[in-house]
Amino acid sequence: MIGSKLLIGCLRLSLAFGVAAEELNFKLGSETVLPAPPLLEEILIADSATQASEATTPRQELKLYQENGALKINISHLTELSDAQTEAINSELMMYFMTEVEVAFINNAFGIDWFSTVEELSYYTQLYAFGINREYLLYNNRNKKFRTFKNLDEAVTTLTTLNGLTVAELSHLPPSPAYRVRVRQYLDIWRLPAALLLEVLSNPEWDINKEWNSQIFYTENPYLPSHPTEEVPIFE
Repeated sequence: MIGSKLLIGCLRLSLAFGVAAEELNFKLGSETVLPAPPLLEEILIADSATQASEATTPRQELKLYQENGALKINISHLTELSDAQTEAINSELMMYFMTEVEVAFINNAFGIDWFSTVEELSYYTQLYAFGINREYLLYNNRNKKFRTFKNLDEAVTTLTTLNGLTVAELSHLPPSPAYRVRVRQYLDIWRLPAALLLEVLSNPEWDINKEWNSQIFYTENPYLPSHPTEEVPIFE
């Protein structure tokens, strides 16, 4: 851990002097603030009661529904942070989280079933801390949206929640008796500073869970529930 803290200390000093101003600063009114990373197409800002989630909170089941001809998903707690990752974030290291969604239809040949992907979505969301009063910023590289938070729990809850995310237009899906939707989110360690990689690769606390959360739905009628949008604040 001493080696980790020394590396993080050196990286903080490096970031303070070496990171391009256009990447880590932006203008907000008359003030200069550290940059904003992008968020999901639609990011759930959960109410304060649900934001204070524990690290042991189990991942929720992936929920599928249709709305206005679109296939949408809801899921929360897609990933969790270890103590080492939390320490790195609080040391003002930028973290890149990859979110991936796939929609596939079932194929059959010679009595063997397999799935073929027809829709894919992947994007990075950056998370980092900044400022004397320690605020946390999320920036979604897909829709170029950002938001700041007063504590890390709120930022992680927003990062790991997909609410009403459109993954496909139902009319664009090829005919099939069944479809599979799967989603995952993980920290991309290869986007971390090179000086930290040796520590990351040798420390089990940095082990990243890249397992998919999957759901299969069938085309019998009705094959998808109609789930109206919940009355929750959406990050815009």
